[in-house]
Amino acid sequence: MARWREWFGCAGWRTRAKGVTFGLFAATMPFGIACVWLEAGCAWGQTAAGPQNGQPGVQQPRGGVKPARPSAPRGERVAIADRSRTALRAVEPIAATRPPAPAPGRYRFTIQTAAGERAFLIHAPASMPASGEYPVVVALHGAGHRPETLLDEMGWGAQADQSGFIVLAPEGVPIRPNLPNAPVANPRVWNTGEYAEYRARAQIDDSAFIIAALDDAITRYPIDTKRVYATGYSNGGAMAFRLGAERADRFTAIASVAGLCWVSDPRPSRALPTLVVYGTLDPIVPLSGGLKILPWEVHGSPSVRSMLGRWATAIGCPDSPTELAESPAPGVKVEDYGPGSVG
Repeated sequence: MARWREWFGCAGWRTRAKGVTFGLFAATMPFGIACVWLEAGCAWGQTAAGPQNGQPGVQQPRGGVKPARPSAPRGERVAIADRSRTALRAVEPIAATRPPAPAPGRYRFTIQTAAGERAFLIHAPASMPASGEYPVVVALHGAGHRPETLLDEMGWGAQADQSGFIVLAPEGVPIRPNLPNAPVANPRVWNTGEYAEYRARAQIDDSAFIIAALDDAITRYPIDTKRVYATGYSNGGAMAFRLGAERADRFTAIASVAGLCWVSDPRPSRALPTLVVYGTLDPIVPLSGGLKILPWEVHGSPSVRSMLGRWATAIGCPDSPTELAESPAPGVKVEDYGPGSVG
């Protein structure tokens, strides 16, 4: 386990295998793919709808008068204030917009995109790293979930506080974007590449939104741009793959839990260290592929092995793995697709 903490020292996924909870941490992973198989299947998190604008938990301005700015970065601090900012307009110099000592806490920001207003949460830890710059984990929720699910129920907020990194948790858009969100019938999802081009959801560029949110965060916090990671669960894990395929220049490594790469011909701009986790009994992402039955739609799914071989080739690794003798927990098998062409 010490070796795993050395490899994955910045951020963590917690899941269960046969009732055993363990963490996998991502920061300085050597090049290649680490593949973890959970014999009991990945545990599904429950949807947790956190405080929303106009609901209890977020104090709203009264009488149309905005409250005074807190000492924290501009935006909404959950349970404090509600503000938004357009990130796609010309950005002022960082020195003029970023406070010298960002306050810890959770903030909700909105930015304007081609698809309209989009929201994301930032969870900032209480302590600043010794380097003076924060690593960032872009954490992407699964279908039907919200950013709060990752931060609260999946433990990313607590892990950020403990390890001293920022979590940027964007919010997806319903699969039928012109209809109201419903967790089962019309869940928030990501445009991972799996939807047919004629569908309205396939026309929304989530990669551009996430990069815009990241750029906006860089204007607010002292961020180490050499330590920016993308991770996600299920549909969010598939979006992490798409970010790796399309924007490898912005990320240090990616980690996907129960997510598939739906990019048909991934060509990342550089070799990108990758961690993946799958459950052998996961009914939503069957290892052998086949029919993928979801409450809101049914479609085919590739085999995990063939998909990983395609991704391994894209990042310069062998297309077949080697099983490692060391395991971080009982019932867990670890495979390595490295070493890659660059180490």
